[in-house]
Amino acid sequence: MIKLGAHVNSVDPGIFYWKQNGILMGILACHVDDMIWGGNEHFKVNIINKLKETFKFGSEEVETFTYIGISLTQNSDFSIDITQEPYINSIKEIPLTKDQMKNRDKTLSDQEKTSYRSLVGQLNWVSGISRPDISFVVCEASTKFKNATIADIISLNKTIKKLKSTKSFIKFPSLDKESLRLQLFTDASFNNLPNGGSQGGQIIFLADAKNNVCPIYWKSSKVKRVVRSTIGAETLALSEGCDIALFTNKLISEIIYKNKIDLCITAYTDNQSLYDAINSMKQTSEKRLLLDISALREMVECSEVKITWINGEKQVSDILTKAGAYSSMIL
Repeated sequence: MIKLGAHVNSVDPGIFYWKQNGILMGILACHVDDMIWGGNEHFKVNIINKLKETFKFGSEEVETFTYIGISLTQNSDFSIDITQEPYINSIKEIPLTKDQMKNRDKTLSDQEKTSYRSLVGQLNWVSGISRPDISFVVCEASTKFKNATIADIISLNKTIKKLKSTKSFIKFPSLDKESLRLQLFTDASFNNLPNGGSQGGQIIFLADAKNNVCPIYWKSSKVKRVVRSTIGAETLALSEGCDIALFTNKLISEIIYKNKIDLCITAYTDNQSLYDAINSMKQTSEKRLLLDISALREMVECSEVKITWINGEKQVSDILTKAGAYSSMIL
């Protein structure tokens, strides 16, 4: 990690990569006055050292360091572990009196709402970086800003206890560049949100032929429209997931393969009815789904995505769509 001198007021956030003769030399990311990079000696000499000649740099760290609240460790096998344990330990619960605990349905005061919003923001940062297992709780909490109650604070306090009692990290192994592929898991919970809303979840893994794998994207959010069935929620979650996976594929292809190779994308759903609808001309009773299913069917026919049915016990994105889901498969 390289920290720019305090005299630099701002650096536009962004990620940059440098290629020479079509070969990736290195990647650099900036956030305000912090910068992190990885690359070969050529990248260090021609990019990093020239930046040092132009800007005054502060501290510089390698292998084990903290970058914008994320602790990173590069291991001897070139794998990288990330965790947010120090940041998580700094998060404090919202204190509640005994009287407040007895009146759980009471709407929060303005001051309590401010504390509630702040805590949701902190937990959202954690869920998006290193703890996908709390993504649903955070997403659900963010929909209650206007009408949050003491019970909602209690729920967030329990989430903090969970984070601090279940230590975890994400490992990015050294992957075989010649056999990379994408694995997409999508799931949805029907009608488990206010006003008939459903929760959808997607998680994308980058894997190789040696079964090395790491998560590179996950999302837990309200399904984009109210649907009338489980297959409706599952269809929209899968459709959005496939769009994200195709976009991710293009990014990787551009950075690593000079746009000459597309990765194989396999999407996993545990909804048998959706799988059957995609692989046959069987129609659903919810006519609005026909376009979404037709789009998924076209992706399969064009070999853009392979869609596979799996047993619900193997659906790792389940933790993104409901509270209390079993998370040991991913943590």
